[in-house]
Amino acid sequence: MFKTLYGNKTAVIIRGFSGSGKSTVAQTIAEEAAFNDCSVAIHETDNFFMTQNGYIFDGSMLGCYHSKNLESFCNSVDSGIHLIINSNTNVEYWEFSQYIKYASKNGYNIQIIDLYDNGLSDSALHERNLHGFPKDKYQLCRDRYERTYDNVRSNPH
Repeated sequence: MFKTLYGNKTAVIIRGFSGSGKSTVAQTIAEEAAFNDCSVAIHETDNFFMTQNGYIFDGSMLGCYHSKNLESFCNSVDSGIHLIINSNTNVEYWEFSQYIKYASKNGYNIQIIDLYDNGLSDSALHERNLHGFPKDKYQLCRDRYERTYDNVRSNPH
């Protein structure tokens, strides 16, 4: 099954709310890639908030860290890594469109895995998330979440 899904160079965009399981899905796919002797890279903006003291979110750095994550993703594309995963919340299309554009321009297949809330309530998501995402912000994410991919299909480059 893995070779059927990822036989060619592929960029996987995993999106969903904090606590929905994005990092777990990314890690599962990466382990399968390694088992099948494929090079793989996972890019998550949250990793830039990791310090010696653990995860420390600084909202003032969010834009900078998203830019660094995109740059790192593009470097993986340029290096020819077989399977590249972007696992961010990606609530709105513009948040992941540059990943799609760069990868597809460079010959990568695109797969979007949309976990949304993974069937969980805001309370359950809040309990599962590892980064202290405020429970009262989930409704805001629900209100902004783009569930159609018209923009992706109509303008892939």
